[in-house]
Amino acid sequence: MSAIALAARALLGVVFAVAGAAKLADLKGSRSALEAFGVPRRLASVGGVALPVFELAVAVGLLVPATAWWSALGAVALLLLFVAAIALSLARGREPDCHCFGQVHSAPAGPSTLLRNIGLLALAGVVVAAGRDEMLSPIAWAGELSAVEAVFGAIALALIVVAVAQAVFLLQLLRQNGRILSRLESLEAQPGPGLSNGALRAESSGNGGGGIQGLAVGVSAPEFELPSLDGGQVSLERLRSRGLPVLLVFSDPACGPCNTMLPDVGTWQRDHAERLTVALVSRGTNEQNAAKAGEHDLSDVLLQQDRETAIAYRLSGTPGAVLISVDGRIASPLVFGPEAIASLVENVTAVSSTPDATAPSGLQVGAEAPELEWEDLNRRTIALRELHGTRVTLIFWNPRCGFCQSIAPELKAWQESHRVDEHHAIVISSGTAAENRALDLQLPIVLEDRFSTGPIFGVNGTPSAVAIDANGRVAAPPAIGGPALLDLLSHSSPQ
Repeated sequence: MSAIALAARALLGVVFAVAGAAKLADLKGSRSALEAFGVPRRLASVGGVALPVFELAVAVGLLVPATAWWSALGAVALLLLFVAAIALSLARGREPDCHCFGQVHSAPAGPSTLLRNIGLLALAGVVVAAGRDEMLSPIAWAGELSAVEAVFGAIALALIVVAVAQAVFLLQLLRQNGRILSRLESLEAQPGPGLSNGALRAESSGNGGGGIQGLAVGVSAPEFELPSLDGGQVSLERLRSRGLPVLLVFSDPACGPCNTMLPDVGTWQRDHAERLTVALVSRGTNEQNAAKAGEHDLSDVLLQQDRETAIAYRLSGTPGAVLISVDGRIASPLVFGPEAIASLVENVTAVSSTPDATAPSGLQVGAEAPELEWEDLNRRTIALRELHGTRVTLIFWNPRCGFCQSIAPELKAWQESHRVDEHHAIVISSGTAAENRALDLQLPIVLEDRFSTGPIFGVNGTPSAVAIDANGRVAAPPAIGGPALLDLLSHSSPQ
């Protein structure tokens, strides 16, 4: 048992040493990985450093007989935490990048990652089960070997080192080639300052939604050609030929949240057919997807062989979605989960609608604004009539809206430069108080889940804005979409 425990200690020590050292060499990636698993940003900043330090401490402790048993206990606790986090993510249909071995090797935390951690947990359990008194010294054990055993042991160790070195070199080479190809694609894309042709424009080059996945807004969307359920081939170009923005919704028959969302996908395809093309990119067999398509009356269901299209769009979990403009560019940050995708559809259909045909009737330019009153997150009353004499901009917001997230940095920059005594901006938002406090905006935020103020001014989606002049009258038509909102703020503020 002592020799088995020693072998388990050696293997665990190597794994934890490589993992800890690789994470320390890429602390930014380590923090991002923790955020991807749902750790709050402030805790992730600390955990991104503490985790690799703890892994290295476990690796060193496993080699010393006096501390090996306690280090094995630490390994058990850490691996249990990893297993629970990965299992929870898989249950939610997500596969965030585990960043397990830093830049040496990083991949989506899928079933194979879960099995690997369970295997390492079993090894740590072997060491703990051996007991504190059975912890051999590697040096003393090697000294007891015969000359023949020592020679064969040295040869085996050398072969293992060579194999590991070759594997690391191969992984690094593949990652380097991937970065080069990605860079070439970005250079060829030559993104412009905005998008049009019926899709919501997006001037931000960030990914939004956490900034950890997805292609940058404005770059050319990767082309693809996938089989459909009827046996034909459907390309992105064919989807765009309808003259509408295209929403790619990535799904999987084995994903619970995906299956829950399928009825909504069918509804979007039917209700928004004149404004938006919704295509479902799925995995699995034709039979599996045909059954679900028939059950929920789905159209435009395309099948990947594995995850090749999802990888091209830098998506690692399901359900996820991204908007593509009519001219074939990425028009939204990547969003995950049924609620975020529903919010994206709501905002896209509101923004891309023909204003004269679908926008609710609202106050015309020059009309006097009603005497509105709200309560902000600090329970202070804000009355519109008390702001007469200064310019006022009402900003309609949703913290779960990908378009809102993409312009949040520009909005924060604006709030730092404008003069409050000459221009008030009020954020009228949905969601919870915690979600809105997390925006870290200094502007007053009021919660309005039923979206009752927007229709008064002819606004039916987010992000949007309405300008009211110093005399309390509507100063301009509603600004619909992030770029229009920022443009309204810049032109209506003296700063």
